[in-house]
This record gives sequence, structure tokens and C-alpha cells, in this order.
Amino acid sequence: MEKKLSYSPLDNWDILDVTDFKEKSCSYGKQVFADIVKMYAEEIPNKISSISSAFETNDINKIKFEAHSLKGIALNFKADKFNKLCIEFDRTIFCGETGVSKKVFDEIKELSQNYIAELNRFAASEEPDSDKIKS
Repeated sequence: MEKKLSYSPLDNWDILDVTDFKEKSCSYGKQVFADIVKMYAEEIPNKISSISSAFETNDINKIKFEAHSLKGIALNFKADKFNKLCIEFDRTIFCGETGVSKKVFDEIKELSQNYIAELNRFAASEEPDSDKIKS
């Protein structure tokens, strides 16, 4: 008996390209890919916290390091809104545009909650015996 997909293309996916995620899930295996997605979903808040702290102390080298690291995490997945912000953040901080990078980072923080929620929702849908996406 073939398992019914736990999402439909009409489901509300504002950030993730769920088709790309499903393709990667088939390539890596559902459980392995779900574990990878969950790991990144847990790491993103840590990166955001580190960057926020570095802005508070004006530690530009730390911001640069964490911005580049956050971009690296984001680009593992196709999520255009989030990816574009991370790329812009990395670019602006490395170009010395601290004011612009702070504004972009504020956008990242705002979008990150929904992004993380979608990552977790997708990961939950890939769990064994999952018959629907968990919120």
C-alpha cells in the first residue's frame, strides 16, 4: 500500500520550496533528511542569538563569522526569501555596511520564526508513520 503524501502543493508554504525539500528527502531518505532539517532548525536560533550579542558589543569580526555561517546553513535549502536575506546580510557586513546589515539582520530575525516553523513542520511530515504535517 502506497503511503499518502502528508502535504499538498496547495498547503501554505510561505518560505520553503517544498518540492525541493521533497526531492532532497527522497535522495537522502526521509528520516535522515528530517534529522538534518531539525538540526538546522535548532541551529538557526543559536546563530541569531550570537549575531545579536555581537551587534550589542560591536564585535564586527564575530558578526562576519556568524553571518557567513548563517548563510551557509540557509543555502542548504531552497527557501528564496530567507536565502536572499542571508546572502545580503553576509555581503553587507563584509563590505562594511554595518547600518544596512543591521536592517537586513532585523528582517532575518523577523522572518526566522516562520522559517523555523516551516522547517519543523516539514521535518515532522517526514517522520515515520506521519500521516499529516504537525504544527
